[in-house]
Amino acid sequence: MLNKAFATLTVATVATLSTLAPNPAEAASLNFNFLFTNEAHGGGTVTGVVRGLLDNTTSAAKSVEVLSNTAGFGLGEYVGNPRDNFFTVSNGNITNFEFLSFGNRNTSPAVTSSSLWLARFGDSNRGGLSDSSYYVGIYNSGPTLQFTKATPDTPATSVPEPTVTAGLALTGIAILARRGKQKQKTAA
Repeated sequence: MLNKAFATLTVATVATLSTLAPNPAEAASLNFNFLFTNEAHGGGTVTGVVRGLLDNTTSAAKSVEVLSNTAGFGLGEYVGNPRDNFFTVSNGNITNFEFLSFGNRNTSPAVTSSSLWLARFGDSNRGGLSDSSYYVGIYNSGPTLQFTKATPDTPATSVPEPTVTAGLALTGIAILARRGKQKQKTAA
């Protein structure tokens, strides 16, 4: 009887532990600094950071933040409700992208009074930041938007999958069921 209970507990434990193994497909997210001359909106220099991109795929940025602007407007987070948000990263480099966020589509704490556009046109990267909540332009000539890989990147995190919860629940049920049967046999 004890061997049967031990065998049931062992099988349930192994099943649960197998669901806790880390997923080798998890990837660290990458962050990139950006810099551009804001020719279409006063000529200031704009810097910022794009956070939370995945390597060797196309993904949406988790955060796009303007850190500085020599013209003084538009500082803050732009991933509120962007119209466009995709970045293709290949071997640690951004190869294609478009991010367009109008301030009037965002809600606080995202920036609501300015609009930001980062885009790739042909072989050149362009950026524009306006002090309008509903318009932003980009010139298709002149200085280009530059990306540099930011450090540190965001490390991969292991998030328990639903199977972990299910495995733990099944283990508990198996133990309780076994105890219930033992109590019934003892009472009889």
